[in-house]
Amino acid sequence: MNEKKLQEGTTSHDGDDKNKTTICPFYGCPIYPVELTNPQVNATLMETFLGRGNITTGGSQFATENFATLSQQGKSHVINQDRALFISPFLEKYSSSLPLSSITAATTQSFLAAIFDGHGKLGHEVAQEAIERFPLILAEKLTTVVFNNISSNENTKVNNNNSFYKSKGSDKNKNILRMEDYDRTDFAIVKALNETFVEVNNNGTPSFFLGGSTASVSLLWGSKLYMANAGDSQTILVSSFMHSPSSSKVEYRTRRDKANLSEEKERILKMGGKIHLNANGFDPRVIVYSNATKETIGLAMSRSIGDWDFKKFGVISEPIIDVIDLAKFQSNEKILFLIAGSDGFFDMRQTEFFANQIAGSFHVNSSNDKYYINDKRRQNGIQLENIRIKKKDRPLFRLYDIIYRITPISQKGYRDDITAITAKL
Repeated sequence: MNEKKLQEGTTSHDGDDKNKTTICPFYGCPIYPVELTNPQVNATLMETFLGRGNITTGGSQFATENFATLSQQGKSHVINQDRALFISPFLEKYSSSLPLSSITAATTQSFLAAIFDGHGKLGHEVAQEAIERFPLILAEKLTTVVFNNISSNENTKVNNNNSFYKSKGSDKNKNILRMEDYDRTDFAIVKALNETFVEVNNNGTPSFFLGGSTASVSLLWGSKLYMANAGDSQTILVSSFMHSPSSSKVEYRTRRDKANLSEEKERILKMGGKIHLNANGFDPRVIVYSNATKETIGLAMSRSIGDWDFKKFGVISEPIIDVIDLAKFQSNEKILFLIAGSDGFFDMRQTEFFANQIAGSFHVNSSNDKYYINDKRRQNGIQLENIRIKKKDRPLFRLYDIIYRITPISQKGYRDDITAITAKL
């Protein structure tokens, strides 16, 4: 065991494990979502909402008043191919002294949130490799390049032709920093994120021929939010006035990388790839002959980790990266939070729906830090109306309830895996 790569952290538990010590990686303790198709998990969650339980997983608290993450296997899948993690604080040794905006000061100086949605025969293996390797590779790069202040110009040299220094998804969004406004740390973090995506892709196992994964990654670092995305998973940034959940506004959303987008189409066709649209002109797919499967196959995205048969035809692993200066949102009346989800989550409703539903998790409430659910539906045999949800359980309950509401009761057509993270900034 490499002791330099580990740190000890004490986590609080109910019962005999109260003083149990957990060994975490040097960059922090990852929190992974539990699986909602597990009846025991569902029952335990409901006990928590009724005030009779406490959710923990892997020796760590599963959710707090500032974040939650959950996953649900789709009925069309024999295995859940989604993976997710949340680490807060991330690299606390270096982040603890960061300058903060007034919006982030109440929560944390840093966190790493990531969604990996596997696809293909071995997509779950690709997503699992990504979730294991990504935080370690990124943390090592950030520690070396950014936080140890290495002076070599090669470490932060800017090449204006590099696509990862150019915001492709939301050029007109005033909340995104222009490249000319980047400081040295911005350039270094963007470079480290891009290289991490590429290394996770390039150093994979043979399963990367038979599967791939999206990657939607958010790094909060002081007063900056770094958003890196490859594939059709998505992360949105939401603002909301403290006393008005209905005032929620989606301030930013990562782009969903599809082959019919002009720059993606140009690159794929230039490299000899083919793009297929359905009869209605939708559902663009990159079409190649797979040497691994000995058949013609299609891919529903233009960027991904893995999918090695597609790489020589223009499907790249480099993400689109945007830098958001949270100081632009300075306000004593607003809160900021993000929602990251696989396409199985975001395909079920408009992003504004999720923004408005999650907002209530983080709003000030005067009724003794509790609020009542005004919903007459029954869920897991429990009448939801008049259940008092404690402040610390709000994000978890909101996310749980949203997944319940967007999941059809009966199986009609394809049912994808659903995974999401919500976190207050």
